[in-house]
Amino acid sequence: EIDHLFEMSGDLPVVVQELGCTVGPEGGVIGGSDENQRLMAEVMLEEFLGREQCRWISWFKAVSFSEVFADAWRQLLLETEPELADWVDAFVENLRGYGFFDRATGEAKPAFGAFLNALEDLYGLPRVPPYRSRPVATE
Repeated sequence: EIDHLFEMSGDLPVVVQELGCTVGPEGGVIGGSDENQRLMAEVMLEEFLGREQCRWISWFKAVSFSEVFADAWRQLLLETEPELADWVDAFVENLRGYGFFDRATGEAKPAFGAFLNALEDLYGLPRVPPYRSRPVATE
């Protein structure tokens, strides 16, 4: 499908507005994992950045959505669409899983390492040790 995207774009530059993969909690509805997110980032960045036509890639969220934000969405959706409760739970779980960084701990997820490695490969930058950040505010 990626090859088809570039074929269809002809000589036009390609811009990837939102690239992302959520990480769901163990036993959750989404079933994603840090490893799945890392692999997705690694493969997609390699696929896109290796093509001259690709001019821009934006990762959907640097930091996962806050609990306050996710819970506000959950409450709003359940009030307006109560028959979609199962879907709402999956959607809220999804919101909490995006991002290169875990909001609660401030720790970088493995996908951030894939991002840094892609930059190293693209620009010849030196690889860095596993990234550690300060905790991110939860509110």
